[in-house]
Order: sequence, then C-alpha cells, then structure tokens
Amino acid sequence: MRETRIPFVTPQLYELENGDLLIKDAPLLAEGEWTDSAVQTPLYYTAKALEKDAGNWVKRTGFNRHLKGVPRDESNRVSEAIAPHFGQFKDDEGNVHNAVLSDILVYGSTASGRAMQELIKRKQIKYLSVEHGGEEWFNPETGRMETKSLEFYGYAHVNKGACKVCRVNEAPAEPKEETPAPVAAAPVEETMTDTKELEDKIATLTRELEAVKAQKSAEVKIEIPKELSELPGQMKELAAIPAVLKAMSDRLDALEKSGTSKTTTGAPKELSEAEPMNYHVSIDRKAGTIRAV
Repeated sequence: MRETRIPFVTPQLYELENGDLLIKDAPLLAEGEWTDSAVQTPLYYTAKALEKDAGNWVKRTGFNRHLKGVPRDESNRVSEAIAPHFGQFKDDEGNVHNAVLSDILVYGSTASGRAMQELIKRKQIKYLSVEHGGEEWFNPETGRMETKSLEFYGYAHVNKGACKVCRVNEAPAEPKEETPAPVAAAPVEETMTDTKELEDKIATLTRELEAVKAQKSAEVKIEIPKELSELPGQMKELAAIPAVLKAMSDRLDALEKSGTSKTTTGAPKELSEAEPMNYHVSIDRKAGTIRAV
C-alpha cells in the first residue's frame, strides 16, 4: 500500500451550521511522478489511471494519522471524502494538474475532528495523503514505473513538514549547485502527523486545571478539640455556682437561728420533759451538711 501527500491548493473552507468543516475540491492524488512514504520508490501516476479509477474507493474515511503498523480506531476518524471524481486544479504557480478531487467533510461532532479542524484553520495541517493499492508496470518507452489501476482505501491528514519526498506533483529534481545566501535561522517546525498526541496533551492539561479548581473550591474543615467544644456548657454551670452557694448559705443561717434541722424526715417526735437533749447540731459550711453529734 502506498501513501501519497497532496497540499491543499487555495482551498475553499466552509463552516457548516452543525459544526462540520467542508473543504471544496481538495486534491487527493495528482498526475505526476513522486516517491511515497510507505514503499519509498518513485511511481508515475498517469492521467488515464486517475480518470478510470477516481471513484474506486473501498473506504472514503479520513484519519488523523497513517497506519504505520499501529491499529487505528474510531477516535482516529476525523473526516470523509464526498463524491471523489477526476478533475483539474491549479497550483500556487498557476500550473494546471489532472487529479482525483473530492469535497472533504471534517467532523465537528468528535473531539479528534474538532482538533483537526483547528489544525487546518491554523494551516498546521495542509496535506492529504491517500492510501491506495493497484497495478503497476514498467513502461519501456518512458523508462519508469507507472500506474495501471488504482484502488483507494482511505486517506490521512498530514503535516507539510512530515516528509519532504512525499509530496505529489514533485518529480525527483536534479541536484543544483547553489550558494545559499546567509539568512537568519528559521524556527524549527514541529512535525505533527498524529494529532492523538496533541489530544492527550490537551486532556492532561484539562485534568490538571480541574484538579487545581477543585482544590481551590474545596471547603477547609477545622476540627475543634472536644475539650474546647464543651467549654460553653461548663462556663454556664460555673456561672450558676455563686447563686447556689448563696442559697445554701441562707439556708444554713436560718437553721442556726432556729436550732432546728430541716433535713429531718418522717413524722415529728414529741420529746418528754424527762428526756433532756444531750446532743448538739454540727454544721459544715464547706461540705454543705448538717448533723447531730
């Protein structure tokens, strides 16, 4: 299976009401000789084969990365090709190319689809790389390998800087001796052929932000020691002590004056004149007791 890469040339982008992004007449595979990233051998794509098999698609699914020996799942699906057909497009220099063209619908209903939309809008993803098979043959007249037939299995959205030899419409150029003019060092462009890595970073950052937010909003619980929590009741009891002591003091004073114990229970007993009282009353103010001795 070969993997080709075609840049978006003056694309027409339309943001739909349902959140999808529509790319009109995007070139998927153009006539020309190029070296793919999978087989890495030059192959000439003829206009005849492109026109004959432009609609020969097993799947029209667009992924956020190529297979590369790692299985893909539903999270890698980000778009689909709508009505692929043979046509022509102009490159940035005004040259007309025969190609397989198609409208591309980038999903807005999934996180991976929305991430791809953002990368396309920011021009960080500019290429479509079709995955295909088919017959190839050596043309003795041209001295090159050419396509006889094509069968498409899908495509991937890829970064322009991912592979310099994997662009469509670029035949191997003869090396030229040039003296480069001194220029300032350009910033290195990060290759991002797999947006899954970007999504993982975004998800990790989101979790960290939520954790910080939860920590700030959490209520601070202060445990009050049991001894301190019982102080209000103890203070109330202490405040009542003076009144109790005064009442007891008044009672004792009254008893001393009357010489009669108020604590005697039961029926009163009459004392005869022949039985003199041979005891006295003992009053303990500290203990709050009265007893006969």
